Amino acid sequence: MHCMRSSLLFLTLHRLQRWCNPKLLLDAGAAEKRKTISLASCLGTCWFSTRSRAGRVVVVGDVHGCSDELKDLLEASQFHPSLDELVFVGDLIGKGPSPEEVVRIARKYSAKAVQGNHEYNLLQWRKRGGILPDPEGRIKERYAATVKGLEEDEWDWLESLPLKLQLDLPQSPLPVMVVHAGLVPGVSIEQQEPENLVNLRSFDHEGRASKQYDAGGGGWARHWRGPMQVIFGHDARRGLQREPFAIGLDTGAVYGDELTALLLPKNLDRSLAHLEPQHFAQVRARRAYAQKSDDLKSTQ
Repeated sequence: MHCMRSSLLFLTLHRLQRWCNPKLLLDAGAAEKRKTISLASCLGTCWFSTRSRAGRVVVVGDVHGCSDELKDLLEASQFHPSLDELVFVGDLIGKGPSPEEVVRIARKYSAKAVQGNHEYNLLQWRKRGGILPDPEGRIKERYAATVKGLEEDEWDWLESLPLKLQLDLPQSPLPVMVVHAGLVPGVSIEQQEPENLVNLRSFDHEGRASKQYDAGGGGWARHWRGPMQVIFGHDARRGLQREPFAIGLDTGAVYGDELTALLLPKNLDRSLAHLEPQHFAQVRARRAYAQKSDDLKSTQ
C-alpha cells in the first residue's frame, strides 16, 4: 500500500511538472499563454498553499489597472480570502484598462496597500482642484481620463492608504516593510521623504536619490542593508529584484510582461533573502497596455 501511494504521488508530481513546463505551455496556444507560470512558481503555489494552514500574506506587484491579470494571479496563487491577507505595493491604478475594477477587487478582499506614485500624484492633483490643464503640468488630460470612472468613496479609500506599511509577521527574524519605490540608507523610516517613498529608483555617482533608472550609482535596493527588510515595486525595467534586504516585484504587467506576487506564510520564520521559488507566483499579461518609454513620464 505504501509503495502504491508513493507511485501515485510520483505520477501526480510528474504530470504537474509536465503541465507547468513553460515550453509546453508556450506550445499550448494563445489562450494558455496568458496564464504561463514558471515551473517553480506553479509547483510552489500548489504545494505551498495546502501546507500553510496559518494562511499567507500575498503581496502583489504593480497592477496598473490590469484587472484581468490580477484575477489570473489570484487564481494562480490559490488566494483564499478567509485565510490569506492581500497587500499591494502601490500603483493599483494608472496606464492599464480597468483601474476601477482593480480598486474594487482590493476593497472586496479588504486588502492593504501603500500609495504608489500614480495614486500620490493623482491625489495631489485632486487636492489642487483637479483642474485641467494641470497648473503644475504633472497630469495630462489623457491620463486623467483613465481614472474618471472612480467613485468618490474609491478616491477616499486611495487617499487613506499610507506611504509605508509594516507587515504583521511576528515570527520573522527581521521586520518587513512595504513601500512603493524605495528607501534612502542611513535615514530612519520616520524621516524618509514622501517623494522618495513613491519615486526613488537609483542613486547618482554622488549618492543622491534619483527617480531615474540609470543615474550612475545603481538601484537603491543594492545599497540597502537593513535592518528593515523591504518589499517594493516601481522599477519594471529591472524586473524581479532579489537583494539581501529587499525584493522588487514590479515585473511590467502593464507593458505585456508579467504580474508577480510574493507568498509569505503568516508564520514566516526566515529572512526574505532565504525565500525559495515556491514563495513566488507569476502570470503573463494578456497583452501590452502601455509602452515602457511611458514609464519615464510618470503620471503624465
